[in-house]
Amino acid sequence: MAAEFLKSRAFIAELHRLLWIEPFRNRGIFDPGWSCRDHAVLVGCTLRANGIYAVLSHGKNMFVQGASDGWAPMGIGQPAAHSNDSHTWLKTQSGMLLDPSPRLSATGVPGWRSVECLGIIESRWLPEGTGEVVSCGSGSEYDQAIALASHRTGANTALYWEENDEELTADLVTDSLERINSPLTAELRRLGDVEIYCKAALHLAEIAAGKGRPLAGLSHQKAWSIIASSPAGATNRLIKLLGW
Repeated sequence: MAAEFLKSRAFIAELHRLLWIEPFRNRGIFDPGWSCRDHAVLVGCTLRANGIYAVLSHGKNMFVQGASDGWAPMGIGQPAAHSNDSHTWLKTQSGMLLDPSPRLSATGVPGWRSVECLGIIESRWLPEGTGEVVSCGSGSEYDQAIALASHRTGANTALYWEENDEELTADLVTDSLERINSPLTAELRRLGDVEIYCKAALHLAEIAAGKGRPLAGLSHQKAWSIIASSPAGATNRLIKLLGW
């Protein structure tokens, strides 16, 4: 079972304030600004701080809306198994899928109808009843599942196909600025703090425990400035907390 904090609107709001960025065109491809790799690493740390171990899953993901009230079917994500880009989420030891990164309201995608999504937690869409989650075992199954989902009138479907996984290690976490290499990391490098992700991981662990100062009500830039201003030595504190 995943920790209850992943079902908390307060924790998810904190996470999204730090990790969501504005949608933009990334080398000609629309990027919705979810920062999926950043989410996976930091939530993986918070889970580990609560005694729950998960690995990073890399592969394809597609959110599909079926036709409804004159609206055509619509999707956000990797539209086919052979797509060049990929998505990252978490998988628990029991095989449950955890993905708190999606932003499915105010996406900036023409034709997409906003839908509430606090995340995909324990292979379920939160809030429950909002949509269905489908895990695919192959690229052909993924392509077929997208086609089927597009014909489900008025239904929301989250589809995942894992191509490979990766252990969450101390090296990955402490060298996150280089290893994650996302649009968000490009922004965070300007703060000149090599411990910035370790500081963020410690902050989120405190929020998950009901401690610390919530930053969700602040601007994205202000929130990260406060994270950066926290005391040095975060790397060693995090490694000790996570038992590495």
